[in-house]
Amino acid sequence: MKKNILTVISILFILTSSCFASDLLSKFSLKNPKEPKVEQVQKSAGKKLVEKQEKKIESKESKSIKHQQENSKNNKEKAKFEKSKENHLNIKNPFKKEKVSVGEDMVSKEQIKEELERVHNLSQQAVALYNDNNLDESLNTFLKIPEKYRTAQDNLLIGNILLDLGRREDAIFMYKRAILVDEYYYKPYYNIANICLNDDKYFMAIDYYKKAIKYAPEFPYAYYNLACAYIKAGDLKKAKSKLIKAIELKNTEPDFHYNLAYVYKKLEKPKLANMYLDNYNKLVSGQ
Repeated sequence: MKKNILTVISILFILTSSCFASDLLSKFSLKNPKEPKVEQVQKSAGKKLVEKQEKKIESKESKSIKHQQENSKNNKEKAKFEKSKENHLNIKNPFKKEKVSVGEDMVSKEQIKEELERVHNLSQQAVALYNDNNLDESLNTFLKIPEKYRTAQDNLLIGNILLDLGRREDAIFMYKRAILVDEYYYKPYYNIANICLNDDKYFMAIDYYKKAIKYAPEFPYAYYNLACAYIKAGDLKKAKSKLIKAIELKNTEPDFHYNLAYVYKKLEKPKLANMYLDNYNKLVSGQ
């Protein structure tokens, strides 16, 4: 009897434990991940599609606005170009002959003519005063001539007056002004060279004498003074050749012969020195 009871109890125990185990297994089993609902996927996809469409619409609108802005800019530039074109067409042709009234043209020419006549008269008056040795009046008359109308000779004579008045630097300045007016005018070169020679600036004097000779190759005194500059510079051979040239151009000048006699004496050629010294004595005595 007891065995039967134990057997029943064990059976019941086994049954209850198996049920309990099955309950535990059902509670602690791994849950499968939930699959997303199709409805949710469609909604999210639709949302994305809507956003894309909105972006497309926005991009189209921005492109349209940008295109309108570019068109507006192009229209403005085109209008500006057309306006400039119109302005360009309105510019006067610089080569087109303008009508000038004859009266005004003749008046201006007449004024110029009168001014030139006044300048010419002033120059003649100044030269006459200079020849009469009226230096101050001559200078004042020359200075009444506007600088743009002064000739090379006017500037030269102003320089001569200033030199006579002891204003050596001012004289050189006016000689250079004469050269600017006419670079082929030999006299200012010659006068500057004379000043340099008197100041013992031999080489500078030589340069200016050479320029005077370049523009006046038949001027004997330029050769003579150039020879004097060479003598002072110690170049006797060049001095000799320039003195010979001066005598060829003008053999009646006593000093040419005297200086050549001096050069030959320095070169130790006494016969030639005596010959030119005789020529000098004859010219001085008038024979």
